Parts: sequence; C-alpha cells; structure tokens
Amino acid sequence: FVLSLYIDERGMDMFILTDCCGQKQDGSVLFEHISFKLNKNDRLALIGEEGNGKSTLLKVCCGLETDPLSVKYTKLFHDEKIGILPQRMDSKWLKSTILEYLLKDEPEDEIEIARYNECAHFEQLWVKMKGQVSFLYRDQQIETLSGGEKVRIQLLKLIAQKCTMLALDEPTNDLDIS
Repeated sequence: FVLSLYIDERGMDMFILTDCCGQKQDGSVLFEHISFKLNKNDRLALIGEEGNGKSTLLKVCCGLETDPLSVKYTKLFHDEKIGILPQRMDSKWLKSTILEYLLKDEPEDEIEIARYNECAHFEQLWVKMKGQVSFLYRDQQIETLSGGEKVRIQLLKLIAQKCTMLALDEPTNDLDIS
C-alpha cells in the first residue's frame, strides 16, 4: 500500500511536517514523532501494511479532517493548491458520465456552457496519459467503469486543475501496470 506526495515546480519552496503523532480513540498509538521536509519536485512515498496510518498522515498533510483520531503536528507551507486522489472515488459521482465528472464541481450542478471550452485541454492531457479521446465522451455512467478507469479519470481531473501538490492515496490499487 502506497501513499505518495509530489510537489511540482510551481509549488512551494518547502513543505515541513514536524513531530506528527496520531492516536486512536482507545488511546493506542497509530504513529508518533514523524517529521519530514519536501522541496520543489520532491516525491515522498510511504509504504506499509494496511491500518498503519498512511491515509491519516495524508489527511494531515492536506489539512483534512482526521476524526475520530487525535493528531498533533506542526505543518508549514504556503497557499498551495493540493490535489487529492482518495483510495476510492466518492460515490456521489457514480451515476455521472465521464464528461459530467470532468466538467462539474458537484454532481447536482448543471454544466456551464463555458466549461465545454475545457474539453480540448482534457483531450490533450488524456492523450498524454495514453488514453483514447473517444473514451471521454462515452455516454456511460462512472459506476460501470473499471477501477483503473476510475483512477485514471480522477488523475486527469487533478492534473487539469494545475495543482502544485498532489497527494495520492494508494494510487496504483486499481491500475493495470505493465
């Protein structure tokens, strides 16, 4: 199981996490005294068994809620645009088509006409990701896609958002890597 953090060249000069400690509700220690520093273009991968706190640590790094765990830490970074790839796609998107997922902020939103201008950018990125452009325009609900296809369209949306920091929680779980 892998958790990855990547900071691109547009990103911050440095990301520092110091003395991060996490406890479960029963008081047992999930992790303690974790400290690290990332500079531009650095990558960090945490590899470990299930249940050892990798996803919790990712949430800490991204400023997300970690309830019901108690986590103490010091984190230093500037205003970064953090893109997060969760372990599983949010179920609220499963009835949407691929294009709806890419062009909407929330499933219940209507697609604004101006958002269709983004299609060319999605197409260019998708081709770089070795995808067929026609895939993006399928009239197919996301719930019918394979796990790998779901991961790839989530990555496409993140990359298109020009995030300066990517946080990938077990990004290769469903990918077919040859």
